[in-house]
Amino acid sequence: MLSKPKFGWANWELPNLKERISYLNDFPFDLFDKLIVFFQTEECQELEFDAEGYFYTIYIGFPVYARKEEDDECVPIYEDVEKFAKELISDVERDIEEWSTFPTYYEYEMSKEEIKEKLKDKIEEVREAILRWKKL
Repeated sequence: MLSKPKFGWANWELPNLKERISYLNDFPFDLFDKLIVFFQTEECQELEFDAEGYFYTIYIGFPVYARKEEDDECVPIYEDVEKFAKELISDVERDIEEWSTFPTYYEYEMSKEEIKEKLKDKIEEVREAILRWKKL
């Protein structure tokens, strides 16, 4: 789903979404936060991305959708939101060293180790939210 981040860039690599991810967004924290809210409320969550001139929106719901331009139609990018969350977690865990240096505040506000711990904590929050959601 996600390429390995490098030099402040990564990519979505899904059949219906091939877009850039820029360090301008607090990715993946923003996405994890929206997933947590979705699993708590089951209300669609909207997240806009700014990839330095390339703008698009992800809608977390049943299914997960994306829209590139404001006037474009939404396209499904993942049918199962739980599988989407789990694959996202897997990709971030696989490249956690690189995601720990991705945020704009790396080195200025937090060290790589602090960000890595924050990522691990957020991943655990998403997993717990999924478990609670499945029990409903």
